[in-house]
Amino acid sequence: MWGSGFTMGVTEFSIDNGKWGINISCTGNPNENNVLAHTIYIYKGDKVVANSEEKNISFVIDGEEFWGVVPDGTRMNDNAWVSFVKAISTATGFELYINEKKVATFNPSAKNVKKVMDNNFIQSCWNTWYE
Repeated sequence: MWGSGFTMGVTEFSIDNGKWGINISCTGNPNENNVLAHTIYIYKGDKVVANSEEKNISFVIDGEEFWGVVPDGTRMNDNAWVSFVKAISTATGFELYINEKKVATFNPSAKNVKKVMDNNFIQSCWNTWYE
């Protein structure tokens, strides 16, 4: 199930399947270039094993692959981020890949997705630039 929390200008959305976990951290604090540098962390147990800065993670949602890229001020990565946010915000099933190898499947309920990801996720994570 998805869960969420907020601390110091960062809203975090997390899900785990008992072995693997995903944390999507969406910041309201811009970097020096006015970019909202959101981040994705992948956990195995309680150890971070991958993150979006390494660009080695991807998700398959409804048969479409989304690389774990985050906003960096480039049109390509910002557009990829927005597409990922849109897709995962309604997904009731998706797969996680690290280094192009499938490592986990997640199946949150439709009710959980609607409750946690519907409005707050979109509002917190959609923007890529600080306004």
